Amino acid sequence: MKLVAVLGAGPAGLMAAQAVSLQENTGLAIFSATTEPSKLGGAQFLHKAIPIVCDEEPDTVVTYRVRGDEETYKRKVYGLGPVPFTSFAGVTDGQQQPAWNLIETYERLWEKFAPQITPGPIDARWFETDWLKDFSYIFSSVPLPAICRAQAGLVPEFHQFTSQLISVCTDPYGGPIEDNTIIYDGTDTSRFYRRSRIFGVHGTEWADAPPPGLAGVVLDTKPISTNCNCHPGIVRVGRRGTWTKGVLTHDAFVTAWKVLTGQ
Repeated sequence: MKLVAVLGAGPAGLMAAQAVSLQENTGLAIFSATTEPSKLGGAQFLHKAIPIVCDEEPDTVVTYRVRGDEETYKRKVYGLGPVPFTSFAGVTDGQQQPAWNLIETYERLWEKFAPQITPGPIDARWFETDWLKDFSYIFSSVPLPAICRAQAGLVPEFHQFTSQLISVCTDPYGGPIEDNTIIYDGTDTSRFYRRSRIFGVHGTEWADAPPPGLAGVVLDTKPISTNCNCHPGIVRVGRRGTWTKGVLTHDAFVTAWKVLTGQ
């Protein structure tokens, strides 16, 4: 029997765990820094169904609305810094995307896998033991800086982690917006760059401080890129686990499935 480890019990980690659970003759071990589920804030959704825990038919359809141009959008989000691409360029006004409820999917995955989670800190020094040899595959959704050997001072190297700090407001802002709609704003007439309302949950994003007086504002970090090459024996999944721009949540399941089945 193969034994597979999953590091991290957020949505990406448990989606990788779901891929493992669907393999025959495969044991699963999940390690997490906490035994509490992650708090998912803002307007989010899955672009593809996760087998068994999602119906094949989408829960809804999300409509994109695009204003302004990509260069203005890029400047509002990233300033003058280089980025490989912007999500603005990948959508057109009126484009529709099948969507599945991420929060409900994660709740089902948590209910399924919570009894299998082994709690404990996961950091770069944790990888210095020989426990890795017990597993045929290791999938990690743990934020890559947390397990980087250079960040921990274990190697005399510098590993760069490029990211964008953003402000997210989950209270309604900027007037009414239809449910299951995402607005990309590439204009100079507003400071926010994206507004969403998905499954009834609002989200407005700024790359700088939001207007004063708003409730429900949190800071978030959007990974962009890294040159970290630590732990080549593990498979990174999730946007924070890979520290790569453009990684979607369901990609963790797809990546794990392809690795395990050799597809």
